[in-house]
Amino acid sequence: MNNYVVRGLAFMFKDDEIKTPKEIIIENDLLELLIQDDNRKVLLVALAQLPVREEGIVELYLGMHSAPKTFEEIGKIFRISGGRTRQLFKRGLERLRRLLSSMGYF
Repeated sequence: MNNYVVRGLAFMFKDDEIKTPKEIIIENDLLELLIQDDNRKVLLVALAQLPVREEGIVELYLGMHSAPKTFEEIGKIFRISGGRTRQLFKRGLERLRRLLSSMGYF
């Protein structure tokens, strides 16, 4: 099956898409922190420190300036695949987590 792991009957995921429980908790906690209105200014400061494409993907996915968009919709904007968009979003979240941690927020 190459780079794929079967989960259930009909679902197949690439190995790098399978998250550990710890990764899920960290990502969900970060997303909760990011969407709270009280943290908007801090988030904007941290986002400005990301590479431009990652900043745009995170902003679009979270709906910072308009309705949230899917990875596929964002991929069309940046002319990349939805899968690549998801990878860049994940990388952007990790960078945000490190930045916010260094600022004492996470």
